[in-house]
Amino acid sequence: MSTATTEAKYNLLIDNLKELEPFVIAFSGGVDSTFLVAAAKEAGVEFEAVTVNSPFVPDREIKEVENLVRSMDFKHQQISIELQELKKAADNTAERCYYCKKVIFDKIINYANGKTVIEGSNLDD
Repeated sequence: MSTATTEAKYNLLIDNLKELEPFVIAFSGGVDSTFLVAAAKEAGVEFEAVTVNSPFVPDREIKEVENLVRSMDFKHQQISIELQELKKAADNTAERCYYCKKVIFDKIINYANGKTVIEGSNLDD
């Protein structure tokens, strides 16, 4: 277990974001990706957040994302995925989450057009 303080870890994150810019944040609107957006804004770096909208994402979650974007004021793009692109996930096998995330991140990486893509997974994920 790391003995670094929370402040030291946060400062390291800010430094790392400065080295990565410009970048794209995979933005779900959850705690982790919202934290990354807030840190990127504090770092003053160039970034864009991207949310993927699919038939598996409830409308209320997309509305929550839109509200966060308005309240936090950052550059944001929404990309849609059609159900046929999620065929392997829709088959509902044990690997469904892998297939869904693969399609989502392939879309984001393609959109990023060579920029680094970051996301908010943490050690517990």
